[in-house]
Amino acid sequence: MKFEPLKFHPILKEKIWGGNKLKTKLNKPVDNTDSVGESWEISGCPGEESVVKSGPFDGMKITDLVEKDPAGLMGKKVFQKYGKEFPLLFKFLDARQDLSVQVHPDDKLAQEKHGLPFGKNEMWYILDAEKGSTLISGFKEEMNKEKLKQNVEAGTLEEVLLKHKAKAGDVFNIPAGRIHTIGKGILLAEIQQSSDITYRIYDFDRVDKEGKKRELHLEQSYDALDYELKEQYKTHPEPHPDSEVTLVSNEYFSTTLLEVKSSYKINPQSLDSFVVMMGIEGEFAITYQDKKYDLVKGESILLPASCEEIILEAKKGSAKALKSCIL
Repeated sequence: MKFEPLKFHPILKEKIWGGNKLKTKLNKPVDNTDSVGESWEISGCPGEESVVKSGPFDGMKITDLVEKDPAGLMGKKVFQKYGKEFPLLFKFLDARQDLSVQVHPDDKLAQEKHGLPFGKNEMWYILDAEKGSTLISGFKEEMNKEKLKQNVEAGTLEEVLLKHKAKAGDVFNIPAGRIHTIGKGILLAEIQQSSDITYRIYDFDRVDKEGKKRELHLEQSYDALDYELKEQYKTHPEPHPDSEVTLVSNEYFSTTLLEVKSSYKINPQSLDSFVVMMGIEGEFAITYQDKKYDLVKGESILLPASCEEIILEAKKGSAKALKSCIL
């Protein structure tokens, strides 16, 4: 198939903790609600497949494109590793309230317990944080299963969780097994494996619209958690004009911060991987084979692996994006 850069309709999800910043700050098409927590930008998750919104593939699901030409869309090495499964999920999240304290399983647990191909390794890039906003990533001290159970049963879980102040530009790598939650007042971009498995450990005793508490998954969480105390949880890389700065790079994905002031070239074919760009500041003009595309803050675009040289320019001043691929 002859691919070109692809944009998709966002999949908007109401959440008990969601707000209105996906509309007010990222210009998402939200109607009649102030509790939209997630915009799934590009997804191949079963039942939640992204749909192309323009061009020759308008109306097609991403899974249809993968089925027709997996190597052309994703790259030969990606196809060889993952088959016809689109391996990553891209989101914007708005937390008006704290999310639940949670953990995600790794690939092995996801396959053993759920029969699904992927666990959930993820990363966050903070786009906006209200004054005093915090989030949780990791434990304050060395932990083990029995000690954690004691804290959960005694209602003292929050005392052993490591809180971090959050501000725009902060980066958090959240590997499978790490206890975490996003705090209220935070707007962020999330890049993750294509999985929606979440084990809730604590939900602040909240109730939904029907007055019911959400289900907890304590036993699954105890088995999934990584109890080791880590040295570093947060980074704050500074951008460099017309170059990429690595944010997170692992076997699942590689994400960089790209700032363009004059121009920058990307060649997905040479990477042998699709590239996803999430606009986080300013506006890009994208040129591919004499066709023009725009990318503004709050939008995402997929550059198929079969595409050759793509030229990026900033329309005014500078523009920034998160650029992700599989190395």
